[in-house]
Amino acid sequence: MIIDIKDLPREQLHRMLWRWLSDNPGAEKHEWPYWYLFSTIDEESYNQFCFACGEDNYVTSCNNNNNDNDNDDDDQSVSCLECPIDWQLYGWCYDPESEFREWQYAIKCKNISEIRHWADIIARLPWRDRK
Repeated sequence: MIIDIKDLPREQLHRMLWRWLSDNPGAEKHEWPYWYLFSTIDEESYNQFCFACGEDNYVTSCNNNNNDNDNDDDDQSVSCLECPIDWQLYGWCYDPESEFREWQYAIKCKNISEIRHWADIIARLPWRDRK
């Protein structure tokens, strides 16, 4: 029996994406070869390149009134309070010291072993039951 990738649970897709990133340490999230399948059926995941962000369509635009800082890296671009990923270091992915930021930093430094390390950790992070 052949399973259509589009029918897989978001948690499983999240893990596939991050395992692929671990196996392809020179790649960015948007380069995952299956994103095109989700561009019309799962717009939120596709727009954020994140299956957690699309979970149950909980993501909303952030009403960030503190626009004095021009550093986009410090701005939370989505509402992450309901993220299904149980971030172990900090409560959300864009926290300056989160696993996701560690992965981004490893990419910036071109540290292949650290890229793989953090992508593997993110692939295995617990997924909260939202029922």
